Amino acid sequence: MITNTVSNILNAGEGGGAGFLKYEYPLGLQWLESMDNDWAVYRYSDVLLMKTEAIMRLNGGIADHVAVDLVNMVRESIRRCMV
Repeated sequence: MITNTVSNILNAGEGGGAGFLKYEYPLGLQWLESMDNDWAVYRYSDVLLMKTEAIMRLNGGIADHVAVDLVNMVRESIRRCMV
């Protein structure tokens, strides 16, 4: 939710008050134009699991010691977060 400070509800004007948007568009930018906020974000655990999957595909679906170690790294990080 994006909020603006509105001193008078009767005089809020266009774009004043609260609205449901993920991001506020900069002034003058139309809603179809790019906002330069399209970042790809990967969690480290996702990267480790993608690497594990690639290793297993190369090995015909068999996990080697590297793949097992990568999965165990993810499991250990989850255990540390749960404590």
